[in-house]
Amino acid sequence: MLVVFVYLAFPAIFGLTTAPTITELLSGDQVTVSNTLGVLFLFGIFASQVPGFGARPEFVLPIQGCLACGYLFFALTSYLGVTTATLWPGIDVFLVMICVSYFADRLGRTIGIAGGNRLDAMLNTAGYDVVILNAIRLLAQIPVILSFGYGLGRQLAI
Repeated sequence: MLVVFVYLAFPAIFGLTTAPTITELLSGDQVTVSNTLGVLFLFGIFASQVPGFGARPEFVLPIQGCLACGYLFFALTSYLGVTTATLWPGIDVFLVMICVSYFADRLGRTIGIAGGNRLDAMLNTAGYDVVILNAIRLLAQIPVILSFGYGLGRQLAI
C-alpha cells in the first residue's frame, strides 16, 4: 500500500508540479520495477525476522515507504541526468520523520486500543483494536513519506 501511495503522489511528493510520467521514468535502462519490488518485499520479510525490530512496525513501515520514494527519486534523477542529488534528505527532515513516526505510533496505540475495545464491546467480538491500530499505522506513514519526498525533491532545481 505504501508503494501505491508513493506512485500515486508523484510528482507532488517531491514538491514538483511538472515531471515526466512514471511510465517514462520506468522505461529507462537503469531502473527496473521487478528488482525494486523484490527488494521491498524481501526487506519486509527480513525486517520482521530481526528480533525486536520486526515487532516494531513504526520502524519497518517508514523504511519501506522511504525505499519506494527513494527508488522513484533515483529514477527521476536518472531520467533528468542529475548527478549531484543524493538519497539523504537532510538532518532536519530526518528528525521530523523520526518524531512523526514515533508520536503517530503512540497516538495510534491509544486510539486503536480504546476504539477497538469500544467496538468489541458494542459488537460482542474481539480483534478490532488490532485492525484500527494497523490502519492508523499505515495512515501515519503518509506524513513521514511526504517529508522524505520533500527532503529529496528540494535538491532538484526544476
